[in-house]
Amino acid sequence: MTAKYSDIKELILASRPDAVGVAFRELDCGCARLCGVSRQGDPVGEVYNLSGQPATRNLEPLVCLKCYRDKRFAVERTARKGILWADGPDRQTGTDERQLIGIAVFGKDYSN
Repeated sequence: MTAKYSDIKELILASRPDAVGVAFRELDCGCARLCGVSRQGDPVGEVYNLSGQPATRNLEPLVCLKCYRDKRFAVERTARKGILWADGPDRQTGTDERQLIGIAVFGKDYSN
């Protein structure tokens, strides 16, 4: 997990007490989307988009050329996906529950 994912994970978990984790999908270009997930596997809170390109001098992230050409977030270019689980005692999830949440978020091909 990169530091930028960790910062967003903490932001989401701090603002959404119903989130037990943060789902992410990273594309082959490095761009990623992150969102909080509930115990039922439903999205909670905002979706955060991260550019795979470094920020410019004025700290604005560049639009990735691949994503610009696709004109959308192309999930078929997924390189990594998963869930960053919450560590707090009131949000802990067991292995079986994590598997069920993962399947609800990503489908039957999810593996913990």
